[in-house]
Amino acid sequence: MQTPPILEFPELEWTEGTPRPAIEVSIDFLPKEFQGDWHRVVHALMAEWLRKNRFKMRATIWMWGCVSANMISRHPNNPQPSWSDFLIQFGLPTEFLPWLEQRLAAVFERQAGITEVLPAVRENGWTAICHVEQERVWTLIDADTWAPLKEGRKLKKGS
Repeated sequence: MQTPPILEFPELEWTEGTPRPAIEVSIDFLPKEFQGDWHRVVHALMAEWLRKNRFKMRATIWMWGCVSANMISRHPNNPQPSWSDFLIQFGLPTEFLPWLEQRLAAVFERQAGITEVLPAVRENGWTAICHVEQERVWTLIDADTWAPLKEGRKLKKGS
């Protein structure tokens, strides 16, 4: 039985201090089927994008979370600041982020959108959640070890 490939200590894409447009995901108001498991949607969409595009470089999607008031208009029945996770990317073409925003907004019932331009400062707590290398999508399995995405679970909600 062949051992699945892994990446240990891959060279993640990052440029310190660079302002990046960020997709905000309103965690507290995601559809129930994605609560606590929304990263899988980012992974699946990244895999979909890779299948449709000839991309042979490395890229990394990073996440950072905080309380935010940006998405209040998208959940008017509960008009209060709530927890949001922000996504930025390094290494992908500029058209990728608007494409991802559109897809996430559809799947997450408008609880995602580009709302900020944020500085990429690692000390602020950015965490890599998706990596592209060798024309594959890789997901984090522990501190510095990545495994290739196992595709199969289908998306719902407007995907």
